[in-house]
Amino acid sequence: MKRTLWIIAAVMTVLFTSCTSKDDSVTWNVYTIDLPSNDWVQSDGYLSIKESVPELTSTVCRDGLVKCYLVYNDGVQTELPSIRCMSAEIKDDAGNFVQNAYYQRVIDYEFSPGSLTIFYTISDFFYDNDWPANMKARLVLQH
Repeated sequence: MKRTLWIIAAVMTVLFTSCTSKDDSVTWNVYTIDLPSNDWVQSDGYLSIKESVPELTSTVCRDGLVKCYLVYNDGVQTELPSIRCMSAEIKDDAGNFVQNAYYQRVIDYEFSPGSLTIFYTISDFFYDNDWPANMKARLVLQH
């Protein structure tokens, strides 16, 4: 009986043990990207900024990890995508309060080898009340 258990254990060890070796070293690269207010381009109901990131190689895109954060002036960081409920006062031509407008602000991103695009979308697509201020993004590449 003991011999049978040893044979089963040996067979299972051979079947479920990998013979490949993998380098477990991980490389982290962190980049800060300025997002000036006047660089946002409006298209199809959203705003976007496309940045060149040569370090975002096809290998990183395929085998690595890409994370993007929005960095506020006080140093607080929010991982993207960021979805916030917002409000703005609507005023008439004379500057008198008419009503509050409620909407969602979504900031998200996409990447491909060599580039990062950050999107800024307002749920009602009316940007007069909420054009993005100067911002910074923090891009983290792990590979």
